[in-house]
Amino acid sequence: MGNPTKAMKDHAARPILVEGCLPTNSLVYAFMSSGMCRKLGDSSRPSTALLSRHIHAMNDYFSQLYREATSSRQRREICRAALVNLAAWLGWLRAGETFSLRWEDVTMTEPRDGPTLGLPAHTGAARLRGLLEQTKSDRTRTADVVLAYTSPQDC
Repeated sequence: MGNPTKAMKDHAARPILVEGCLPTNSLVYAFMSSGMCRKLGDSSRPSTALLSRHIHAMNDYFSQLYREATSSRQRREICRAALVNLAAWLGWLRAGETFSLRWEDVTMTEPRDGPTLGLPAHTGAARLRGLLEQTKSDRTRTADVVLAYTSPQDC
């Protein structure tokens, strides 16, 4: 244990000292691998990334549902689902980050007001604050995400 880079496990899972141990054979790596196996399992499936065509298909589905909705309550729920779809995709948010957002965590800037934030003309922004404290790069900071959007120039 005093020389983890020069130690490795033998077939009986006992540490033994060797000179010139490969990093992947070292005791540290063996302990890390066995710990990850206990935490994640040894038959885990890698996640599958959503592609643009998935997002577009969901948007088309939400548009169809919205057109067929018979009440403003249904339309509101459909709009919320579409908003989740777009915010998660455009902000590269994980599920926990997306569903931890509250309405008061989102500040909208309309495209006509974009220049007040230093944005180009006809560019608005959705600013997301108060995401989970764990972020993809630093678990000690709260992330803020800005999503830009544009509108036709005649709006």
